Amino acid sequence: PVERSASVPTRRPPSPAWHHTTATVGTISAPGSHPAHRRSAHSGHEPDERSRLATISPVRNNRPQDEAPEGDQQMKDRDQPTRTRGRVLAGLLVTGFLIGLAPAAAQAGQASSSWGYFTVNGVSYKNQATISTSTGSAGAYTFLGRTSGCIPSGWGGARARLFNSANTLIQESSILYNSGCVIGFDRVTSRSGGGTWYSYGVTWGWNGSSYSPSYTFKSPNQNS
Repeated sequence: PVERSASVPTRRPPSPAWHHTTATVGTISAPGSHPAHRRSAHSGHEPDERSRLATISPVRNNRPQDEAPEGDQQMKDRDQPTRTRGRVLAGLLVTGFLIGLAPAAAQAGQASSSWGYFTVNGVSYKNQATISTSTGSAGAYTFLGRTSGCIPSGWGGARARLFNSANTLIQESSILYNSGCVIGFDRVTSRSGGGTWYSYGVTWGWNGSSYSPSYTFKSPNQNS
């Protein structure tokens, strides 16, 4: 008898479309884990198209790429008033700082400069400028004194000068020299009119052959 070889059962190869399908969005269940796969394995047939599609769980993201997530947008909306208040506060602080730098003119009254000190021919002096105003008038004073003892007769001189807020010399006195030994003395010049004024005087000390000048500090501004 002729020996016949046993026939080898053949199985149709899987569809290329099934094995090479790539899902760009979604989750594909592992082979055999989905009920459709298990039924196919028991029946010996490949899963049909509906079973295959049932294994893909679509994940949709309908939000545009340039749209911020809702939570981020809410944070931006909450931060907006804070940033606005911060800018307003910063503007107020800068404005207040600039106003503080501007020299302020006092109302009618009296104001004096700091003391100035100088020495001539062994004699120590001190001087000061004062502005005194009332409604419609202003007076500038220059004081010259000695830090200790008295100024010998004729050794000291003083001139008063009145300036307006534009730093213009409006009026000045002649030089007054002390008569007799004095601790100190004033020289004054005054005028009528309204405005903003300050005093800035000059004093002198005898150096043995002539007079050496020394300026006072400027007084604060005063209105009249």
